[in-house]
Amino acid sequence: ATSTTPDALSGADLVVTSGAVVPGARLQAAMGAARAGGPDVGIAVPYAAGGLAEVSLTPAAIPEVAARSVALARRLGWKLVFTGPGGPIERGLRQALAGALQGLAAERVSDEVVAAALDAYGLSNAATSFLPAAPPEGEAVVAACVTALVAEGARMLQDGRARRPLEIDAVALMSGLLPRWEGGPMFQADRRGLLVVRQDLIERAERSALYLPCELIDALIADGRTFASLNAR
Repeated sequence: ATSTTPDALSGADLVVTSGAVVPGARLQAAMGAARAGGPDVGIAVPYAAGGLAEVSLTPAAIPEVAARSVALARRLGWKLVFTGPGGPIERGLRQALAGALQGLAAERVSDEVVAAALDAYGLSNAATSFLPAAPPEGEAVVAACVTALVAEGARMLQDGRARRPLEIDAVALMSGLLPRWEGGPMFQADRRGLLVVRQDLIERAERSALYLPCELIDALIADGRTFASLNAR
């Protein structure tokens, strides 16, 4: 059954939402109330994301309901990624990227330079452009965008929206948000080194709260661990 009203969520075993639609306050409240006693499973299907489906299971999900939901998604040919409540991940990453682009605009980086830099890098939000960008400017644009994704990914891990870093990377790649040859944002953070990433976030946070480093990054650094070390949990 399809519906555009929050009332239809009552008693539902499964809810499929479009990741392209940001729920309003009323719908979010209804989803929260519904999840208290069901639905046990939520499936978010990001718009134009190549069949990606984010499956969110509540801790109390009935195994039979979860199995039916997963079977349905696979039968429809969706590529499944399991996530925590509060997502979808794909929408959160795109919002972080949008915030980074707004910051670049505020710093008076031209649209042509931004579009060319993201086009060359392979970021899917870039508008098609054949205008060349000077390498230093292009690198700065890409760094601002990818670092914003890292910061948001870390917050997702800390608050439980994402279960593991590999799910964030999988969503970023499967949705076409980042080019496959570069790997996902959490992989890139490990490759740079979390100490370097943390310092970069601190410096950028002076201009935008989008880059505030979360406590998880500090904890990983203190323990001498990487994001990849969380994939085993």
